[in-house]
Amino acid sequence: MDMNEQTPVPRKSNRETVVLLIVLGVGLAGLAGLYFFRQSAARAAERALLQAKSNADARNADPQASRPIAAIPGNLLRSNTDSEAGTPYTFQMTNFAQGAIYEIDPGDGASRQPFVEGKLRYTYRKPGNYTVRLYARYQGQEAVIDTMIQKVGQPLKIQAPATLYND
Repeated sequence: MDMNEQTPVPRKSNRETVVLLIVLGVGLAGLAGLYFFRQSAARAAERALLQAKSNADARNADPQASRPIAAIPGNLLRSNTDSEAGTPYTFQMTNFAQGAIYEIDPGDGASRQPFVEGKLRYTYRKPGNYTVRLYARYQGQEAVIDTMIQKVGQPLKIQAPATLYND
């Protein structure tokens, strides 16, 4: 053998090249699919986050959604009669709900008084104009749901005449 002769390098067949290209194509397709799947998952997560933020903003904007107490009814019944100091006065409510606890702050420095079946008898000691507040407690929350001014006048003093008949 002649040293100048070179051994021929075996050539790969076309079949091996085709298989190699197919494997490469499948691998690239898999990477592309994974990339788009992650992108769509990230977009879905971002949409969910935006929706949650939007829902939270809506709850903050809508007091009814975050404060069930705001939906509780309750109104103090206004009457044309004023009360007198030293004489019991009956406060009455309309539209009260079962399950809620109602109390009134009479506005004269006394502690709150509970309503029983929509009624409360209270006696003011001194005349004046008092700001009365109706409180409701429901599901661990509390709110003032009505306010009114109660006018309390001086008690009428009637003096009996000393004598009706002269003896």
